[in-house]
Amino acid sequence: MIRSRGSAIVAALLIVALVALIGGRVLMVQGMSINQFQARDDYDMARETASAGLHWARAILYDDSRRSSIDHLGEPWAQPMPPTVVGETTVSGYIEDAQGRFNLNSLAINGKMDPTALSVFARLLSNLGLAPELAETATDWIDEDDELISQNSAESSYYMTQQPRYRPSGLPYGSAEELLRVRGFSPSILEKLRPFVIALPIPAPVNVNTASPELLSALVPALPLGNASRIADERQRSPFNSAAEFLDRVPGARGDKIPPLGVQSQFFLVSGSARQSNTYYQVVALLQRQESRWPRIVWQMPQ
Repeated sequence: MIRSRGSAIVAALLIVALVALIGGRVLMVQGMSINQFQARDDYDMARETASAGLHWARAILYDDSRRSSIDHLGEPWAQPMPPTVVGETTVSGYIEDAQGRFNLNSLAINGKMDPTALSVFARLLSNLGLAPELAETATDWIDEDDELISQNSAESSYYMTQQPRYRPSGLPYGSAEELLRVRGFSPSILEKLRPFVIALPIPAPVNVNTASPELLSALVPALPLGNASRIADERQRSPFNSAAEFLDRVPGARGDKIPPLGVQSQFFLVSGSARQSNTYYQVVALLQRQESRWPRIVWQMPQ
């Protein structure tokens, strides 16, 4: 009888333990579901707020096109939006003039190398402390032929020896990140170069009101980097009203081969972020401003 009672007690304890284990598991799964739902809700809210910020940027650029015939760094669109609380979400962002950067796709127009653009890119690389020869490999990547620009460059004969094997694109760059497939470029080089380059879908003049001193100096062979920095400082107070006005500031510039320059832009980079609780969402988009219409979204990451 004592043994039977002991067995019953043991069985009861086992049943209690199993019930407690199952109950704890149910509570844990329920808690995970609630946390996942909350995280998803936070993500959706952050995404919607960031997307709203993107449309706000489009409105800013549309309004600017109606009010001003030139684009410069003193305008409202160029002022970053500090972290701002909207409900329970903190949002921030900024707009950059994409035409204040070097367009990688200018290296080859319709599949043909552009010698002037190649020289500009080589000087930009040099101004940044990078090997100017990289301009040649970057150009050979998108030109339509399979002939080397120089012995420092690379075409199919090089890329087909890599593992895995691949061929040069022969097409315009889709983004600056594509440089990582080009001989000689590395993540550290791209990181240093990223603020100064862009891949635009069509040719566009460089805006001398927003270009960096490093790029201004690269655009005009007669303009040393130090002088370019002084010009960049002075344009903050008095932006250029034309490309000719900029060139008048550089002795000897008229005799140089210079790519198309301008003071008005149609392409802009928008970067925005939103934080909801512990969820962070970031969006980057390239906008193209159109006459009498809201800027269109050329691409957006993430979607």
